[in-house]
Amino acid sequence: MQKYILIYLLFLLVTSCEKDKFEGIELSTGNEIQVSSEQQTIRIALRSGSDWSFASPTSWCRASKISTPQGDTLVINTQVNTTTTERTGTVTISNSDQQKILTVTQKGEIYFELPVIFHVYSDGSANDAKVTAAYIQECMDYVNNFYRGNNGKSENLNLQFTLATTTPEGTPLVEPGINTVQSSSTSFNVDNYLRYNTYNGTQITWDPNKYINVIICSFTEENVTGIAMTPYTPQGKSLPGLRRNDTYYTSLPTNSVQAVMINKLFVDKAETGAYGPQPVWPTTLAHELGHYLGLFHVFSGGDNGQTTDYCEDTPDYDRPAYDTWLASVSRLTFAQAAQRQDRNGTTFTSYNIMDYYYGYRDRITPDQRTRIRHVLDYSPLIPGPKIAVENTSRAEIIIEEPLILK
Repeated sequence: MQKYILIYLLFLLVTSCEKDKFEGIELSTGNEIQVSSEQQTIRIALRSGSDWSFASPTSWCRASKISTPQGDTLVINTQVNTTTTERTGTVTISNSDQQKILTVTQKGEIYFELPVIFHVYSDGSANDAKVTAAYIQECMDYVNNFYRGNNGKSENLNLQFTLATTTPEGTPLVEPGINTVQSSSTSFNVDNYLRYNTYNGTQITWDPNKYINVIICSFTEENVTGIAMTPYTPQGKSLPGLRRNDTYYTSLPTNSVQAVMINKLFVDKAETGAYGPQPVWPTTLAHELGHYLGLFHVFSGGDNGQTTDYCEDTPDYDRPAYDTWLASVSRLTFAQAAQRQDRNGTTFTSYNIMDYYYGYRDRITPDQRTRIRHVLDYSPLIPGPKIAVENTSRAEIIIEEPLILK
Protein backbone atom coordinates (compact mmCIF):
# COMPACT_ATOMS: atom_id res chain seq x y z
CA MET A 1 0.00 0.00 0.00
CA GLN A 2 2.83 2.40 0.85
CA LYS A 3 4.34 1.65 -2.59
CA TYR A 4 1.17 2.80 -4.36
CA ILE A 5 0.92 5.92 -2.22
CA LEU A 6 4.54 6.83 -3.12
CA ILE A 7 3.90 6.33 -6.85
CA TYR A 8 0.74 8.45 -6.61
CA LEU A 9 2.60 11.27 -4.85
CA LEU A 10 5.34 11.19 -7.51
CA PHE A 11 2.65 11.38 -10.20
CA LEU A 12 1.09 14.44 -8.52
CA LEU A 13 4.52 16.10 -8.25
CA VAL A 14 5.34 15.54 -11.94
CA THR A 15 1.96 16.74 -13.19
CA SER A 16 2.18 19.79 -10.91
CA CYS A 17 5.62 20.69 -12.35
CA GLU A 18 4.34 20.23 -15.89
CA LYS A 19 1.47 22.62 -15.18
CA ASP A 20 3.93 25.22 -13.82
CA LYS A 21 6.33 24.89 -16.77
CA PHE A 22 6.53 28.08 -18.89
CA GLU A 23 6.07 27.29 -22.56
CA GLY A 24 5.76 30.67 -24.33
CA ILE A 25 7.99 33.65 -25.08
CA GLU A 26 8.12 36.75 -22.89
CA LEU A 27 9.91 40.00 -23.76
CA SER A 28 10.89 42.79 -21.40
CA THR A 29 9.35 45.19 -23.91
CA GLY A 30 6.12 45.18 -25.85
CA ASN A 31 5.84 43.81 -29.36
CA GLU A 32 6.37 47.25 -30.93
CA ILE A 33 9.48 49.41 -30.58
CA GLN A 34 9.93 53.00 -31.74
CA VAL A 35 13.49 54.20 -32.37
CA SER A 36 15.08 57.41 -33.63
CA SER A 37 16.82 57.77 -36.99
CA GLU A 38 20.21 57.31 -35.33
CA GLN A 39 22.22 54.10 -35.22
CA GLN A 40 21.15 52.29 -32.07
CA THR A 41 21.59 49.09 -30.08
CA ILE A 42 18.52 47.81 -28.21
CA ARG A 43 18.81 45.03 -25.62
CA ILE A 44 15.67 43.10 -24.70
CA ALA A 45 15.54 40.53 -21.91
CA LEU A 46 13.83 37.37 -23.17
CA ARG A 47 12.28 34.41 -21.37
CA SER A 48 11.48 31.24 -23.29
CA GLY A 49 10.17 27.84 -22.26
CA SER A 50 12.48 26.12 -24.75
CA ASP A 51 15.37 26.84 -27.03
CA TRP A 52 14.57 29.78 -29.30
CA SER A 53 15.72 31.27 -32.56
CA PHE A 54 15.16 34.50 -34.45
CA ALA A 55 14.98 35.85 -37.97
CA SER A 56 15.58 39.48 -39.00
CA PRO A 57 15.30 39.76 -42.78
CA THR A 58 15.66 43.56 -42.91
CA SER A 59 19.23 44.69 -43.65
CA TRP A 60 19.05 47.86 -41.52
CA CYS A 61 17.59 46.04 -38.49
CA ARG A 62 19.69 43.04 -37.45
CA ALA A 63 19.26 40.82 -34.40
CA SER A 64 21.59 38.65 -32.37
CA LYS A 65 21.31 36.44 -29.29
CA ILE A 66 23.24 36.52 -26.03
CA SER A 67 22.83 33.67 -23.52
CA THR A 68 24.25 33.79 -19.99
CA PRO A 69 23.51 31.87 -16.78
CA GLN A 70 21.43 34.87 -15.74
CA GLY A 71 19.20 34.67 -18.81
CA ASP A 72 18.86 35.41 -22.50
CA THR A 73 19.02 38.75 -24.29
CA LEU A 74 17.83 39.68 -27.75
CA VAL A 75 20.08 42.39 -29.20
CA ILE A 76 18.78 44.54 -32.07
CA ASN A 77 21.10 46.84 -34.00
CA THR A 78 19.58 49.49 -36.25
CA GLN A 79 21.54 51.42 -38.86
CA VAL A 80 21.12 55.16 -39.34
CA ASN A 81 18.12 56.12 -41.46
CA THR A 82 19.50 58.72 -43.85
CA THR A 83 16.16 59.25 -45.56
CA THR A 84 13.33 61.46 -44.36
CA THR A 85 10.88 58.53 -44.53
CA GLU A 86 9.88 56.38 -41.54
CA ARG A 87 10.59 52.67 -42.04
CA THR A 88 9.53 49.44 -40.36
CA GLY A 89 11.34 46.15 -39.86
CA THR A 90 10.49 42.94 -38.04
CA VAL A 91 12.26 40.38 -35.90
CA THR A 92 10.56 36.98 -35.60
CA ILE A 93 11.29 34.99 -32.42
CA SER A 94 10.33 31.31 -32.31
CA ASN A 95 10.50 28.36 -29.95
CA SER A 96 8.83 24.94 -30.01
CA ASP A 97 5.56 26.35 -28.66
CA GLN A 98 5.17 29.89 -29.95
CA GLN A 99 6.18 32.46 -32.55
CA LYS A 100 6.30 36.14 -31.71
CA ILE A 101 6.85 39.04 -34.13
CA LEU A 102 8.59 42.15 -32.86
CA THR A 103 8.01 45.28 -34.97
CA VAL A 104 10.72 47.97 -35.05
CA THR A 105 9.70 51.37 -36.44
CA GLN A 106 12.48 53.84 -37.12
CA LYS A 107 11.85 57.52 -37.67
CA GLY A 108 13.10 59.29 -40.78
CA GLU A 109 16.06 61.60 -40.46
CA ILE A 110 15.33 65.32 -40.24
CA TYR A 111 16.32 67.24 -43.37
CA PHE A 112 18.07 70.36 -42.15
CA GLU A 113 18.01 73.68 -43.96
CA LEU A 114 20.64 75.91 -42.38
CA PRO A 115 20.39 79.64 -43.18
CA VAL A 116 23.82 81.25 -43.59
CA ILE A 117 24.53 84.96 -43.28
CA PHE A 118 27.88 86.40 -44.41
CA HIS A 119 28.82 89.52 -42.42
CA VAL A 120 31.24 91.29 -44.76
CA TYR A 121 33.43 93.94 -43.14
CA SER A 122 33.92 96.74 -45.66
CA ASP A 123 36.21 99.78 -45.74
CA GLY A 124 36.12 100.44 -49.48
CA SER A 125 39.39 98.62 -50.22
CA ALA A 126 40.11 96.72 -53.43
CA ASN A 127 39.29 93.37 -51.83
CA ASP A 128 35.77 94.56 -51.03
CA ALA A 129 34.87 94.58 -54.72
CA LYS A 130 35.96 90.95 -55.02
CA VAL A 131 33.51 89.72 -52.36
CA THR A 132 30.50 89.60 -54.66
CA ALA A 133 27.12 87.96 -54.22
CA ALA A 134 27.91 85.79 -57.24
CA TYR A 135 31.13 84.50 -55.69
CA ILE A 136 29.49 83.81 -52.34
CA GLN A 137 26.80 81.83 -54.18
CA GLU A 138 29.55 79.91 -55.98
CA CYS A 139 31.14 79.01 -52.64
CA MET A 140 27.77 77.92 -51.25
CA ASP A 141 27.13 75.73 -54.30
CA TYR A 142 30.48 74.03 -53.74
CA VAL A 143 29.75 73.47 -50.05
CA ASN A 144 26.27 72.06 -50.70
CA ASN A 145 27.51 69.68 -53.39
CA PHE A 146 30.17 68.47 -50.99
CA TYR A 147 27.90 67.97 -47.96
CA ARG A 148 25.32 66.16 -50.09
CA GLY A 149 27.95 63.71 -51.32
CA ASN A 150 27.25 64.65 -54.92
CA ASN A 151 30.76 63.61 -55.96
CA GLY A 152 29.83 59.99 -55.28
CA LYS A 153 32.72 59.60 -52.83
CA SER A 154 31.52 61.27 -49.64
CA GLU A 155 28.65 60.86 -47.20
CA ASN A 156 25.32 62.59 -47.79
CA LEU A 157 24.64 64.70 -44.69
CA ASN A 158 20.98 65.23 -45.61
CA LEU A 159 21.20 68.99 -45.20
CA GLN A 160 21.40 72.17 -47.21
CA PHE A 161 23.06 75.48 -46.44
CA THR A 162 20.87 78.29 -47.71
CA LEU A 163 21.58 81.99 -48.07
CA ALA A 164 19.50 83.90 -45.52
CA THR A 165 16.76 85.95 -47.16
CA THR A 166 15.64 88.14 -44.25
CA THR A 167 17.12 89.93 -41.26
CA PRO A 168 16.20 88.81 -37.72
CA GLU A 169 13.48 91.48 -37.82
CA GLY A 170 12.03 90.00 -41.00
CA THR A 171 13.27 92.66 -43.43
CA PRO A 172 14.18 91.18 -46.85
CA LEU A 173 17.89 91.34 -47.63
CA VAL A 174 18.90 93.29 -50.72
CA GLU A 175 21.45 90.56 -51.49
CA PRO A 176 20.54 87.16 -50.01
CA GLY A 177 23.04 85.97 -47.43
CA ILE A 178 25.01 89.22 -47.23
CA ASN A 179 25.13 91.76 -44.40
CA THR A 180 27.65 94.50 -45.15
CA VAL A 181 29.36 95.92 -42.05
CA GLN A 182 30.83 99.36 -42.72
CA SER A 183 33.86 99.80 -40.50
CA SER A 184 37.21 101.55 -40.49
CA SER A 185 38.62 98.47 -38.72
CA THR A 186 38.46 95.40 -40.96
CA SER A 187 41.49 93.41 -39.80
CA PHE A 188 41.30 91.43 -36.57
CA ASN A 189 43.10 88.96 -34.35
CA VAL A 190 40.68 86.12 -34.94
CA ASP A 191 41.37 84.27 -31.71
CA ASN A 192 40.48 87.39 -29.73
CA TYR A 193 37.49 88.04 -31.98
CA LEU A 194 35.86 84.67 -31.38
CA ARG A 195 37.13 83.46 -28.04
CA TYR A 196 36.93 86.71 -26.08
CA ASN A 197 34.53 88.88 -28.11
CA THR A 198 37.23 91.58 -28.02
CA TYR A 199 35.77 93.41 -31.02
CA ASN A 200 32.11 93.16 -29.96
CA GLY A 201 31.34 90.54 -32.57
CA THR A 202 28.14 89.59 -30.76
CA GLN A 203 26.75 92.97 -31.83
CA ILE A 204 27.41 92.08 -35.48
CA THR A 205 26.27 88.45 -35.55
CA TRP A 206 22.67 87.30 -35.63
CA ASP A 207 20.98 84.70 -33.42
CA PRO A 208 23.02 81.50 -33.99
CA ASN A 209 19.94 79.41 -33.21
CA LYS A 210 18.50 80.75 -36.47
CA TYR A 211 21.56 81.53 -38.62
CA ILE A 212 25.07 80.26 -39.21
CA ASN A 213 27.18 83.41 -38.99
CA VAL A 214 30.18 83.66 -41.33
CA ILE A 215 32.37 86.72 -40.77
CA ILE A 216 34.41 87.98 -43.72
CA CYS A 217 37.34 90.20 -42.73
CA SER A 218 41.11 90.40 -42.94
CA PHE A 219 43.11 88.44 -40.35
CA THR A 220 46.17 89.77 -38.58
CA GLU A 221 47.40 86.16 -38.88
CA GLU A 222 47.85 86.52 -42.63
CA ASN A 223 48.64 82.85 -43.32
CA VAL A 224 45.38 81.61 -41.73
CA THR A 225 42.56 81.13 -44.23
CA GLY A 226 39.72 80.42 -41.81
CA ILE A 227 38.72 79.68 -38.24
CA ALA A 228 35.58 78.48 -36.47
CA MET A 229 34.03 77.95 -33.08
CA THR A 230 33.13 74.35 -32.35
CA PRO A 231 29.59 73.66 -31.11
CA TYR A 232 28.26 73.01 -27.65
CA THR A 233 26.34 69.91 -26.63
CA PRO A 234 23.98 69.43 -23.68
CA GLN A 235 25.27 67.46 -20.73
CA GLY A 236 22.64 64.78 -21.29
CA LYS A 237 23.75 64.28 -24.90
CA SER A 238 27.41 65.23 -24.82
CA LEU A 239 29.86 64.30 -27.57
CA PRO A 240 33.57 63.56 -26.96
CA GLY A 241 35.76 66.59 -27.55
CA LEU A 242 32.96 69.15 -27.60
CA ARG A 243 32.13 71.67 -24.91
CA ARG A 244 29.08 71.09 -22.74
CA ASN A 245 26.61 73.82 -21.99
CA ASP A 246 23.08 73.55 -20.67
CA THR A 247 22.16 77.25 -20.81
CA TYR A 248 22.34 78.25 -24.46
CA TYR A 249 18.93 76.85 -25.35
CA THR A 250 17.44 79.86 -23.59
CA SER A 251 20.26 82.44 -23.65
CA LEU A 252 23.05 83.53 -25.99
CA PRO A 253 26.78 83.77 -25.24
CA THR A 254 28.07 87.28 -24.58
CA ASN A 255 31.76 86.65 -23.85
CA SER A 256 32.51 84.72 -27.05
CA VAL A 257 31.24 84.74 -30.64
CA GLN A 258 29.68 81.60 -32.11
CA ALA A 259 30.69 81.95 -35.75
CA VAL A 260 32.92 80.99 -38.66
CA MET A 261 35.52 83.46 -39.94
CA ILE A 262 37.01 83.52 -43.46
CA ASN A 263 40.08 85.58 -44.34
CA LYS A 264 39.24 88.22 -46.95
CA LEU A 265 42.90 88.31 -48.04
CA PHE A 266 42.36 84.96 -49.79
CA VAL A 267 39.19 85.92 -51.68
CA ASP A 268 40.90 85.66 -55.09
CA LYS A 269 43.72 83.29 -54.15
CA ALA A 270 44.22 79.74 -55.41
CA GLU A 271 46.13 76.76 -54.04
CA THR A 272 47.54 73.61 -55.55
CA GLY A 273 44.82 71.04 -56.11
CA ALA A 274 44.71 67.53 -57.50
CA TYR A 275 43.74 68.80 -60.93
CA GLY A 276 45.45 72.18 -60.97
CA PRO A 277 44.92 75.46 -59.09
CA GLN A 278 41.71 75.64 -57.06
CA PRO A 279 40.16 78.61 -55.23
CA VAL A 280 40.93 78.81 -51.52
CA TRP A 281 37.57 80.03 -50.25
CA PRO A 282 35.23 77.12 -51.19
CA THR A 283 37.31 74.37 -49.56
CA THR A 284 38.11 76.63 -46.59
CA LEU A 285 34.41 77.27 -46.02
CA ALA A 286 33.63 73.53 -46.23
CA HIS A 287 36.45 72.79 -43.76
CA GLU A 288 35.44 75.49 -41.26
CA LEU A 289 31.78 74.46 -41.40
CA GLY A 290 33.01 70.97 -40.48
CA HIS A 291 34.55 72.43 -37.32
CA TYR A 292 31.40 74.45 -36.64
CA LEU A 293 29.34 71.25 -36.82
CA GLY A 294 31.60 69.23 -34.52
CA LEU A 295 34.54 67.85 -36.53
CA PHE A 296 38.21 67.99 -35.58
CA HIS A 297 41.32 67.70 -37.70
CA VAL A 298 42.21 64.19 -38.84
CA PHE A 299 45.77 64.45 -37.56
CA SER A 300 47.62 64.69 -34.25
CA GLY A 301 49.91 67.44 -33.10
CA GLY A 302 47.67 70.24 -34.29
CA ASP A 303 46.05 73.13 -32.48
CA ASN A 304 44.81 72.79 -28.90
CA GLY A 305 47.08 69.77 -28.34
CA GLN A 306 44.63 67.61 -30.25
CA THR A 307 45.43 63.88 -30.19
CA THR A 308 42.27 62.45 -31.77
CA ASP A 309 39.29 63.48 -33.88
CA TYR A 310 37.05 60.92 -32.11
CA CYS A 311 36.33 59.11 -35.40
CA GLU A 312 37.64 55.57 -35.82
CA ASP A 313 37.39 55.60 -39.62
CA THR A 314 39.81 58.52 -40.16
CA PRO A 315 43.47 57.41 -39.98
CA ASP A 316 45.54 59.54 -37.61
CA TYR A 317 49.00 60.80 -38.54
CA ASP A 318 51.67 63.01 -37.00
CA ARG A 319 51.19 66.42 -38.60
CA PRO A 320 54.50 68.02 -37.48
CA ALA A 321 56.42 64.99 -38.79
CA TYR A 322 54.64 65.31 -42.14
CA ASP A 323 55.48 69.03 -42.30
CA THR A 324 59.14 68.27 -41.60
CA TRP A 325 59.22 65.63 -44.34
CA LEU A 326 57.47 67.94 -46.79
CA ALA A 327 60.04 70.68 -46.19
CA SER A 328 62.91 68.24 -46.76
CA VAL A 329 62.00 67.25 -50.33
CA SER A 330 62.41 69.46 -53.36
CA ARG A 331 60.22 67.86 -56.03
CA LEU A 332 56.96 65.98 -55.52
CA THR A 333 53.90 65.21 -57.57
CA PHE A 334 50.56 66.08 -56.00
CA ALA A 335 49.78 62.38 -55.58
CA GLN A 336 53.04 61.90 -53.68
CA ALA A 337 52.43 64.94 -51.47
CA ALA A 338 48.95 63.59 -50.65
CA GLN A 339 50.48 60.48 -49.09
CA ARG A 340 50.52 60.18 -45.32
CA GLN A 341 51.81 57.58 -42.88
CA ASP A 342 49.51 56.68 -40.02
CA ARG A 343 50.60 55.93 -36.46
CA ASN A 344 51.02 52.24 -37.34
CA GLY A 345 53.35 53.00 -40.24
CA THR A 346 50.76 52.31 -42.95
CA THR A 347 50.77 54.63 -45.95
CA PHE A 348 47.45 56.11 -47.01
CA THR A 349 46.15 58.88 -49.27
CA SER A 350 44.61 61.98 -47.72
CA TYR A 351 41.04 62.47 -48.97
CA ASN A 352 39.41 64.04 -45.91
CA ILE A 353 38.06 67.59 -45.83
CA MET A 354 39.38 68.00 -42.28
CA ASP A 355 43.03 67.64 -43.34
CA TYR A 356 45.39 70.46 -44.37
CA TYR A 357 47.46 71.30 -47.41
CA TYR A 358 48.10 68.64 -50.02
CA GLY A 359 45.13 66.30 -50.11
CA TYR A 360 42.03 65.67 -52.19
CA ARG A 361 39.69 66.99 -49.46
CA ASP A 362 36.62 65.52 -51.11
CA ARG A 363 35.23 63.25 -48.37
CA ILE A 364 33.45 63.00 -45.06
CA THR A 365 33.42 59.56 -43.43
CA PRO A 366 30.47 57.73 -41.81
CA ASP A 367 31.82 58.42 -38.30
CA GLN A 368 32.19 62.11 -39.11
CA ARG A 369 28.65 62.10 -40.45
CA THR A 370 27.43 60.64 -37.15
CA ARG A 371 29.08 63.47 -35.19
CA ILE A 372 27.58 66.17 -37.40
CA ARG A 373 24.09 64.66 -37.24
CA HIS A 374 24.37 64.46 -33.43
CA VAL A 375 25.21 68.17 -33.31
CA LEU A 376 22.35 69.04 -35.65
CA ASP A 377 19.90 67.03 -33.54
CA TYR A 378 20.93 68.19 -30.06
CA SER A 379 23.23 71.22 -30.00
CA PRO A 380 22.10 74.71 -29.02
CA LEU A 381 23.27 77.63 -31.17
CA ILE A 382 22.76 75.55 -34.33
CA PRO A 383 19.73 76.26 -36.55
CA GLY A 384 16.98 73.68 -36.92
CA PRO A 385 14.65 71.58 -34.74
CA LYS A 386 16.16 69.83 -31.72
CA ILE A 387 15.44 66.51 -30.07
CA ALA A 388 14.42 67.16 -26.48
CA VAL A 389 16.93 66.22 -23.79
CA GLU A 390 15.87 65.47 -20.23
CA ASN A 391 16.02 68.61 -18.11
CA THR A 392 19.15 69.17 -16.07
CA SER A 393 18.84 70.52 -12.55
CA ARG A 394 20.39 73.90 -11.82
CA ALA A 395 23.02 72.28 -9.59
CA GLU A 396 24.21 70.09 -12.49
CA ILE A 397 24.44 72.79 -15.16
CA ILE A 398 27.81 72.80 -16.90
CA ILE A 399 29.29 75.74 -18.81
CA GLU A 400 32.65 75.00 -20.44
CA GLU A 401 35.08 77.39 -22.10
CA PRO A 402 34.85 78.12 -25.85
CA LEU A 403 36.98 76.11 -28.27
CA ILE A 404 38.05 77.40 -31.68
CA LEU A 405 39.80 75.56 -34.50
CA LYS A 406 41.58 76.78 -37.63
